[in-house]
Amino acid sequence: MCSATFLRQKWENLETKLYICTTKLIEMLKTILLTMLIVAICVALLCVKMLFQKGGRFPNTHVSGSKAMRERGIGCVQSQDRAARLCNPHAVAERSGNGMEQKIN
Repeated sequence: MCSATFLRQKWENLETKLYICTTKLIEMLKTILLTMLIVAICVALLCVKMLFQKGGRFPNTHVSGSKAMRERGIGCVQSQDRAARLCNPHAVAERSGNGMEQKIN
């Protein structure tokens, strides 16, 4: 009889653990599905203009896309950097490690 009581207690303990594990899994799935739904709604609302307007696009929020910024002479740092990196015909030749001169691009 003692072993039957022991087995019954083990079985009840296993059922409790299984129930708790299943409950936590269901709660996690509910949270993940709710999060995915919220993200999908946000993405849909962000692209309403693009989807429903003919020729619709996302607005150009780049610095160079702003008329007021261009009037003030404010430009994009990346564009300025790209222009500065172009090959300069007036660049001074520098010496390399082997004593030969070469231009740095």
